[in-house]
Amino acid sequence: MKKLTDVRFFWTFVKPHQLLFVTGLISVVAVVLCILQMGQSLRILIQSSDLSAFLPGLWGLAFWVCILAVASFGRSYSFAVLAERVVNDLKQAIFTNLMRLEMSFYDQQGAGEILSRFHKDTDTIQHFFSGPLGTAVRNLLMFVGGTVLLLQTSWSLTLVALATLPFIFIPIIICLRFYRRHSQRTLAAQEVEAHYVSESIHNIRLVQAFSYGHRALAHWLELLAEAENSAQKRYRARAWASSSIIMLVSLSIAGVLTAGVYSVHAGHMTPGQLAAFLFYAVVVAATASSFTEILADWQRVLVSRSRLEPLLDATPQRRPVYRPLPSVAGIIAVHHVNFAYPHQMSQPILSDVTL
Repeated sequence: MKKLTDVRFFWTFVKPHQLLFVTGLISVVAVVLCILQMGQSLRILIQSSDLSAFLPGLWGLAFWVCILAVASFGRSYSFAVLAERVVNDLKQAIFTNLMRLEMSFYDQQGAGEILSRFHKDTDTIQHFFSGPLGTAVRNLLMFVGGTVLLLQTSWSLTLVALATLPFIFIPIIICLRFYRRHSQRTLAAQEVEAHYVSESIHNIRLVQAFSYGHRALAHWLELLAEAENSAQKRYRARAWASSSIIMLVSLSIAGVLTAGVYSVHAGHMTPGQLAAFLFYAVVVAATASSFTEILADWQRVLVSRSRLEPLLDATPQRRPVYRPLPSVAGIIAVHHVNFAYPHQMSQPILSDVTL
């Protein structure tokens, strides 16, 4: 249910731009079809025995490469514009809500903390929508389509390749848990550091008046070191996942290649079929290994979403009531006016003011 809630949250901002989203998906499907078709063109080129069979395969490969270039442009452009519009709508919703809140909310959050979330977390979401989102859809379709073509080419070798998948995805799941935990700690530490810098700059006169500059610098360095330490742990988890996937994928491809060579010598496969199978195996392995980076980016987006949610969901404790003023003539005066903020009732701003 939590994952559905996350998807529903982002779909709220994607829905007004469905045309761009659908255009990006169509471009992704075209990219996947071109890449998968290139494997068949490769098989034809290798199996061609004379020039009359070689040239059609070569022209077919060139055709699919041209279509791939056009579709890649459509994918990149559509998702980049979609990311820009989605984040602008998200910022508009956040800023609109912030303008409705009382001073007590800003006293509890702090200007630096709010600015850090407003800019840094929205930039994280924009980065995911402009790049990794399209890549994730493309790789998912390529993984499914490549697996189907692997089964069509050689089901026995495909079973050998699929048997290695659990050993590939288990490190991904383990490392991503550590990655999300350290991502939350890193963003929290960076938020504290940014808030401290903002408050120090805004109150620079007080800092210099009390000769507090060296202490402020020392405390900021401590906060910076804490944020850097958390970031290093996050990067370490991501690097372990990537290196593990590369090693396991390489070993699985080597095993499939060995089994394929024996099948060719036994007469169960042709060299062209083996080349096409290896092409699809590399495509499937590459997409499987890229899931680590994509899921890591998605974990960062979820952390950013959880940090932005309080800014969107905060509601004013007292709703302002606007009443039209009647037409008056004469002298306007106020008598015995008192005013204090709800969270500082013991410290009135105005006390028994008469004008």
